[in-house]
Amino acid sequence: MTRKASGGGAQPRQTKQPMPPAMLIGGIALIAIAVLIVVWLVSSPNRGSGGTPQIQVSSERLELGKQIFGEPVRASFTVKNTGNGALTLQVPRIATVLEGC
Repeated sequence: MTRKASGGGAQPRQTKQPMPPAMLIGGIALIAIAVLIVVWLVSSPNRGSGGTPQIQVSSERLELGKQIFGEPVRASFTVKNTGNGALTLQVPRIATVLEGC
């Protein structure tokens, strides 16, 4: 059995220094700020469009005649953006009508 001779004594082991808490907190804060900025930019579609949206609907009223309450009714109308900015519509697909309206 042969042993290697160490040339001049044992070398000290290098240990990893733990990350200072301030650096860890700063890194987490930077990631959180980046996420917030991305969410803010994605959730505001008119930002930077440089214009103002203007909605135009083909008719102000829809005359549907006499209908049985609770039965589905179909109506057609056109919605147009006559402005120079992005128009974003956030409406339900089906309108709820109360009796007597």
